[in-house]
Amino acid sequence: MARKFAVEPEVDAEAFAKALGAKPVEPRSDHPLDILAVRHALQTMVRSSGGRPGLAISVDRVKIPKIDEDWIRIKELSASLPKTGPCPSLGQIAAVVLHLGLEQLSRPDIQKALLASHLQDDDPSSDKAGTSGMHGL
Repeated sequence: MARKFAVEPEVDAEAFAKALGAKPVEPRSDHPLDILAVRHALQTMVRSSGGRPGLAISVDRVKIPKIDEDWIRIKELSASLPKTGPCPSLGQIAAVVLHLGLEQLSRPDIQKALLASHLQDDDPSSDKAGTSGMHGL
């Protein structure tokens, strides 16, 4: 005879927090890519509808080279995440970290860097030796 386990009812996080008098913790403004920002983004962006959890935003799967040291850090970050709720894959965690990092680069700053790069490329007196193909970024 198979054992039946009682399923605990899911507790509403907002009601639980209110009952305890908890207040939201905001990510530090001096370093926006802190662990709280990543955890919060994962909680809001990773959704499960019964199968493998997925990102709730539009995604295209692309192959990008990964740096071994960065992948180790993604694994460490994964190990530090709460074990409740949807369990994001390493790739999903990396996508969220990339997304949060890119949010820190303002479009005007990127445009300025691109303009400066193009001006340098057009300047025959500029020394282009040692550039890595990143056009000054």
